[in-house]
Amino acid sequence: MPFGEGGSEPHWQEVQLKPVAKLGKDLLMDPQQLVLGSRGEILVYDAGAEAPVLHLAANGTLINRIGGWGKGPGEISPRFVGVIAGYRDGHVDLFSLSQLKVLRFQEDGKWIADISLAGTQMAGAVVCGKQVFLRLLSPEQFMRIDRLSGTHQTEVVKAVSIQQLAEAAPELARVAKNPLLNQGPTICDSSGNVYCSFIYSSLLLGFRPDGKLFFINNLPEAIELPEFKRYSEKYDFTSPPINQFPVVSVALAVDDRYLYRLYVGFRTDQAKMNGRKLSELSNEGTVLDVYDRANGTYMFSAHLPRAAKSIAIGDGKLYLLSTDPDIGIFVYQIPRHWGSS
Repeated sequence: MPFGEGGSEPHWQEVQLKPVAKLGKDLLMDPQQLVLGSRGEILVYDAGAEAPVLHLAANGTLINRIGGWGKGPGEISPRFVGVIAGYRDGHVDLFSLSQLKVLRFQEDGKWIADISLAGTQMAGAVVCGKQVFLRLLSPEQFMRIDRLSGTHQTEVVKAVSIQQLAEAAPELARVAKNPLLNQGPTICDSSGNVYCSFIYSSLLLGFRPDGKLFFINNLPEAIELPEFKRYSEKYDFTSPPINQFPVVSVALAVDDRYLYRLYVGFRTDQAKMNGRKLSELSNEGTVLDVYDRANGTYMFSAHLPRAAKSIAIGDGKLYLLSTDPDIGIFVYQIPRHWGSS
């Protein structure tokens, strides 16, 4: 099946997620991102805490804090929100967009190095082993792959252009003229593959460690690519998509079988699931679209029980970071029939 073409009718699941635990109630202040470690430990990026990252045990107990706020070594400017760019092999990597650097720590919180990144037009970064995948905001370049070289710098290995992507999927040529599309959550799987989402679209792209595009998600309906309009050259105002109710991609998660896209807002398609559109559910929580990681095929969607900022999947459980109506990490048992027809 060509990239971007849909298959059969969507399979909607009213998944009943069994609550198992609520973690971090007395620790979290303004949490933004959740990441799981291989041993079940939890990292939370918290913009309101005394340190950027909280390192928690699987039961929610605080192990240590990582990083600091400021402009010095091992510190992120408090005016800008960073992200957890990687967590493996005992290393925790933070990405600071404002400072254009990756901050590397041991998981016990000890600072190792600040790694400078060349360039100025970046939207995000994810660290996979010895490589750094950078989302770029250039009209010509979509993504760049850097190799960690020494302790404090990287070297450019490959740049992926919009034109190269358009050769595989012609509709992606529109990305070059729409800066709203070339931003969104990015995630790396255990094999070093990188998946990119788009804030205002259901489009998902996957890249091998060598930068080759291998994954574009299929949907039963056409993937929406929102319009872009500049309102004022003087003030450089730009609009969100002109779709009346845009999709807003919030986070990605990945396991050995599936790629998960978390979004809020309204779907722009007309697909109905059990007699009602997903748009009717958006104010009741957050929706999870699930795709086969091997080929990008849309599998099913699930309505989560509460609004979420970030999710992680591990050990048969769904970890949901929420601040509405209350702050916490909500852990749910994934049913065994998850993904079955």
